[in-house]
Amino acid sequence: MTTPFSKCSTTFTRIIPAAIVAAILSLAGTAQAQVTAQTLIGKAVSDDAQTQEVTNAINRFRDRDIDGCKAILERVKSNNAKMPPPGVMMAMLWLSVNQLGPARGELEEAVIKFPKDPEPYLMMGDLAFQDRRVTDADMLFQKASQLTAEYADNAKRKRDFEIRCHAGNAAVAEARKQWEAAQGHLKSWIDLDPDNASAHQRMGIVLFQLSKPQEALEQFREAKKLDTKAVQPELAMARLYDDAKKRETAKKLIEAAIKEAPKDPAVLLAASQWYLGQGDLERSKSIAEQAIALDAKSLEGKVVRGAIARVARDYKTAEKFFYDAHVQSPGNFPASNSLALRSEEHTSELQS
Repeated sequence: MTTPFSKCSTTFTRIIPAAIVAAILSLAGTAQAQVTAQTLIGKAVSDDAQTQEVTNAINRFRDRDIDGCKAILERVKSNNAKMPPPGVMMAMLWLSVNQLGPARGELEEAVIKFPKDPEPYLMMGDLAFQDRRVTDADMLFQKASQLTAEYADNAKRKRDFEIRCHAGNAAVAEARKQWEAAQGHLKSWIDLDPDNASAHQRMGIVLFQLSKPQEALEQFREAKKLDTKAVQPELAMARLYDDAKKRETAKKLIEAAIKEAPKDPAVLLAASQWYLGQGDLERSKSIAEQAIALDAKSLEGKVVRGAIARVARDYKTAEKFFYDAHVQSPGNFPASNSLALRSEEHTSELQS
């Protein structure tokens, strides 16, 4: 069994490489129902004076009255210079319904109408990075950084721009494996926002790449303190060592993670999947069963346990866990796909 560790556990996809993208893409995946006035203006003003008008604009957008929505946002901006450009807020609304074309159009218009505002460049940089157009993102983040240094209209927005510039520039450096440059930007980000778990996670990754494993572990521990949902520090380090093909060190860290969090099903399932990837079915099964004992309703637990049984050719057990997972969540792709694959295998076995 040679399943890569990176594909075994959803726990790790939160830090490599997804966190690099997620850290700068705060809007692209937002569902329309989640967009509120706070989403559009929360980082621009502290009072609620414009909240009702912006809410009205959002309602117009939901009713497909795009012109009416934009007219309200333009009025809001004219009444309060500290507000974001109307095109920025419109772009956020378009992104909330996954309409990238109109969003980019609004941002291009905002660049023309508000040439000294960094936010259109930041958002376009985010979108470019999401598309893996790293050079385009680099140029856009550099332009945003230049404008941010000169920006003086709104202290609250300026601080937000500084954080986003460092996050974006760090992401570019990370993508290019320019670890020292990334470290500099991440340090500046952490100085501005020390309670941001994502910044500490990414610093941990960078420090590991700079051959500073103990400092990296400390950053992962800080991230975990700030966000209980952050990946277990030892697991984060194990993932990095596994990528570096230092499997024995990764194994020691996996066991350390289990010892550190023996009652955490997510940690146990990540460890189980790692052992599955190494072909150690007995250890993988033992840990998975511990996780299921702690949380019998865990969807991931059922899928993992089914996968272990399938690899072990215990097809009856595999079908049971896959079926239970599918019944629990019919729309879950890993559950439904695993069940379908097992059904196909069963049909082939009968025919042969």
